[in-house]
Amino acid sequence: MAYGASLKWILLAVLFLLTLVYELVRHVLLERQSLESTLPGLVFYGAILISLVLWAFSKIEKQEEKLREYSKELERHVEERTKELREAKNTSEFYLDLMSHDIANANTVVMGLLDTLLMDPEVKESQRETLVGAYTAAKRSTNIIKNVKKLQLIQSEEGITPEEKKLKEILQEAYGMVEASFPGRRIRLHCASPDVMLYVDDLIVDVFFNLLSNAVKYTPSHDVEIEVAVSDLGREWKISVIDRGVGVPDEVKNLVFKRFERLTMDVKGLGLGLHLVKTIVSRYGGRVWVEDRIKGDHRRGSVFNVTIPKEGA
Repeated sequence: MAYGASLKWILLAVLFLLTLVYELVRHVLLERQSLESTLPGLVFYGAILISLVLWAFSKIEKQEEKLREYSKELERHVEERTKELREAKNTSEFYLDLMSHDIANANTVVMGLLDTLLMDPEVKESQRETLVGAYTAAKRSTNIIKNVKKLQLIQSEEGITPEEKKLKEILQEAYGMVEASFPGRRIRLHCASPDVMLYVDDLIVDVFFNLLSNAVKYTPSHDVEIEVAVSDLGREWKISVIDRGVGVPDEVKNLVFKRFERLTMDVKGLGLGLHLVKTIVSRYGGRVWVEDRIKGDHRRGSVFNVTIPKEGA
């Protein structure tokens, strides 16, 4: 404020002096008038100029004051809104953590009891099928909670540190998780990939777990054949998961990676798996898409492609 006032008076003095010099030169040197006769006119012109300048500066100061008031009011609203959003975020995270913890604990108890019943030799086959269905539903609920928590973790980016990991070890871990999730299926994974190193974090296992699980879920036969192919695209690796399942129709190829979308209504779930895949891969700067195993015939299986940029690319 003081700086603005000082500048105003400096400009005013400069303008006044320039006006006096101009009029002095014009009247005394050019028109050959005496200084005594010229001085009243100079004072008159100077007074008019000063009045105009003061009036202009008063208008500018009023506008600046209004802008300062608007700025303060806007800052206050932003601070209040930011505080409200932060409190809402903290509250939602608290309830999500509470709900996830309680449901996960309940599922653990239920799965333990069901597991005990399934090992009982006196349980009839018809009852066993019902128990297996209940066990699968409880396990699916637990997986949904895990996926939601992972999406929350990705958004917060807490505790996520990228490092070099071997693709073979990633696939082995994901394959072991898939085998445990589908104990009644015979799953064969073929991977003739080179010793590829990926610059990723621990969430990369979830990418291939979901892609391999997807291949098992959408393969109707008891035996499941899955192939993993690796291509070097220069600045990135392309990893393709190839199955022989029901395939993905062209009209839904762009939808399957969206949240809550599913390939068919025959497979239960909330459609978070492939959305989680896209979210994780996008964080790495990569891409995901699906195409037909046999071009032009989606019913003969799918190819889910993932690209991961090389370190430093």
